[in-house]
Amino acid sequence: MPVALSRPGDLCLPQASVRAPEAPPPVCWAAVPEVTVDENSHAAAWEHQVRGTAVGKLTVEAEPCAGSVEGTSQEQLRFGVLAAASTKALTRRGRHPLLHHETQSSTDSAALPFRPEAVLGFRRQTQRERGRLPEVRVRDTYNLGAAIDSGGHGCTAAALDGIARSVPLSRKPAAIDLFCGAGGASLGLLVAGFDLRLGIDVDPTYGVTHNANLTSRFMAADLRQLDVDKIGRAAEVEPGELDLLFAGPPCQGFSMMGSRVVWDERNNLFREVLRVASGLRPRAVVIENVPGLLTLAGGEYLRAILQGLAEVGYVASCAELLAAQYGAPQMRWRLVVVAWRDDQGIPPGYGFPAPTHGHRSIGDLVSNRTVTTNDMRGFVTAYEAISDLPAVCAGCMVERYTGRPVTPYQERMREGLGDELWNHYAARLSKANLARIAALKPGQDWRDLPFELLPPGMQRALRKDHTRRYRRMTWDGTPRAVITRFRDPKTGEYTHPEQDRTITIREAARLQGFPDCFVFHGDRSSQYEQVGNAVPVQLASAVADELLRCLNGQPGPQLREPFRRRPVPALGVHGELLDTLVPV
Repeated sequence: MPVALSRPGDLCLPQASVRAPEAPPPVCWAAVPEVTVDENSHAAAWEHQVRGTAVGKLTVEAEPCAGSVEGTSQEQLRFGVLAAASTKALTRRGRHPLLHHETQSSTDSAALPFRPEAVLGFRRQTQRERGRLPEVRVRDTYNLGAAIDSGGHGCTAAALDGIARSVPLSRKPAAIDLFCGAGGASLGLLVAGFDLRLGIDVDPTYGVTHNANLTSRFMAADLRQLDVDKIGRAAEVEPGELDLLFAGPPCQGFSMMGSRVVWDERNNLFREVLRVASGLRPRAVVIENVPGLLTLAGGEYLRAILQGLAEVGYVASCAELLAAQYGAPQMRWRLVVVAWRDDQGIPPGYGFPAPTHGHRSIGDLVSNRTVTTNDMRGFVTAYEAISDLPAVCAGCMVERYTGRPVTPYQERMREGLGDELWNHYAARLSKANLARIAALKPGQDWRDLPFELLPPGMQRALRKDHTRRYRRMTWDGTPRAVITRFRDPKTGEYTHPEQDRTITIREAARLQGFPDCFVFHGDRSSQYEQVGNAVPVQLASAVADELLRCLNGQPGPQLREPFRRRPVPALGVHGELLDTLVPV
């Protein structure tokens, strides 16, 4: 199990955050029509059923045999029978949660115990042993389906609520991170328990940071120039084998803080995600971006993404998630799309984690609207996140801790380290900016500055505009979203609560959830970009953890009315695009 280590270059994971995957009972997502199989015709009978399905009713008819009957291709079924001239069935009774075991035999089957196992694919072998087949949990290249007889660890075709569940994984789930940047989402996937096979980003400098901190392979490339087969070979996965494709396409074209130009070429990179998803056929796809995607071009970009996922065989839904509600010390909103391959049988709205901090649910809080102090109760504060880091002057860097951690969050961030400290650099500021921030108390902004200290452009600004510019952070508040320009006090709430400087690269990394052992490389400008562009680690980990629960048959609550405070007409009650649902 990966742990936090004391030097750059080692895999950097806070030990307390790593959880061993649970091993729930084996279950399956959906049933299919009855199929009859015998030892001579099993290949033909299963060829049309194996891709993307699980077993609803299995009937095995065979003469006595010394061992199991074995197919030779991915579309064939391996099974064994023990009773002479017997017929047995596993039947799903409507919405009843258990598979029913029926027996019809011309011999005394009690003398020969019978426990059939139906397995789609050949990831693991079933073997007959003295009249008893072992129970197995099997992964198939195309669907991970399995049927297990009710005589043992009962297979559940549907839960009591009538919603089907997934077959648990028998090995560590594989993931690829597209547009991975320095590795915020990548680290979150690793913390949750995924086997991150590959990260791809166009900037090779990001790869230096990625390779110094994470064990997964990094590929520096323009995704538009990459063949899907090459991606699969680099990640060592065949089509259908990948469990999760995670993607965070560049968001500047969608962001409310950007120019929001419809024709910005970065806005079309989501089509590359769809191309890769269509070729690799992962079980799940996650696309994260800024909430501005909801409204750009009247919502047509979001519609195109959800519609595109449906066209390549995925059931998708979306919601706005607030990173602070998952333990990240910042008010950062992300629009998250979760899509399940349609053969998984997972309805829209699953895969969105319930908040772990505060007391509001998904959809209760809305971006670009007031979030009250009461709403923020339970969020990690600036004091909890960064108050232990040593003082530093603007334009300087400190490389050693001078005090001990004083909060649980700080202890997790410093786990495994001695007194060494990396990236604790504060940007150099002009004399004018130093004078401005020196005049501000915690919680104050440009409107509290003397008129003569204001930049000429802001002397003409309306008092209701730019309310976060030059704002000094407060110790008891949860910081605003970190952006790439957090070195400049004019861009937002990035001035330290006490010291006359903007927050350091390390402090911003703390707000993004990176532990202190995660070292950023490249020049200073690149380091600011790497931190500002990252997905908050805690948010990525929470989403990945919930995806694992779904893949293991233990999903949390289904998303319901995520846009109730700010309705999006094209989206349904579970965040799905209304006109793309495939009838069940």
